[in-house]
Amino acid sequence: RSLRVGLTYIVGVKRILLVASVTVLFIEGSTL
Repeated sequence: RSLRVGLTYIVGVKRILLVASVTVLFIEGSTL
């Protein structure tokens, strides 16, 4: 059960990082 929780946590973190990086690129692109 702990393994599943760990995988879910990792997937969540990767998803947040992906959204954050895309948002930063979008903001920088619209600023230039």
